[in-house]
Amino acid sequence: MICRDPRTLYIDPNRDGDCFEIPCSMKTATLIVRTADTVIFPATTIYPNSYPSEFSDLFIQLSLMNTTVLSKGTIVDGKFLAGDMLFQITSHPEYTWTLFQNWTFRHFSKSIFTRQYTWSTAPFIIFRDCIFENSKADLFAIKGGTYVFENCVFRNISGRSIKAISEVRCDFTGCLFESCQALFFYGSDASFTNCRFIQMYGKRGGAIYTAKTTLYIERSLFIN
Repeated sequence: MICRDPRTLYIDPNRDGDCFEIPCSMKTATLIVRTADTVIFPATTIYPNSYPSEFSDLFIQLSLMNTTVLSKGTIVDGKFLAGDMLFQITSHPEYTWTLFQNWTFRHFSKSIFTRQYTWSTAPFIIFRDCIFENSKADLFAIKGGTYVFENCVFRNISGRSIKAISEVRCDFTGCLFESCQALFFYGSDASFTNCRFIQMYGKRGGAIYTAKTTLYIERSLFIN
């Protein structure tokens, strides 16, 4: 059996090194990333302008390979996004996961993430210490999959932060929802632990709308 140590890749959209000694572009990283790698982005602002893009290609690849994707303060600004979404996953293997940590997503009038298929519980994606703010779209428009949000902030979202249509599992721990339209869950499972909902609104549900859904709420606050 051949074993290898996990690697750390460094990415900078403005450079194109080898990803190890010198940060590389997103296109280069997509070609060389492999299972169990850690990928680190710098403190910069990225403006995706289409779908597909180098950004979406890399994120889809990372979601397939049990990777940890760390940001040192990266902001993804959707103000120039011309496609229908930032990225989507159509097919996904079981038993894979991805962790995105310390990312900020803002100014989206299109969805950040979409999935339209329900044949498996994959993908398994974790967002930790992330901020989603000042956006007009349904940010996660999803069918199928498992999504975990830990210590995340959703602020000033006039679309739905989460629109889960079928066979989705979402777990939220220590999250803040402020001045957002109600979260939407249909035919799915959702749990909230130590979360806060402040000045939420919506035609369906004030903070959370559910139908044919298992909903669990523990130690959470709803504040007008």
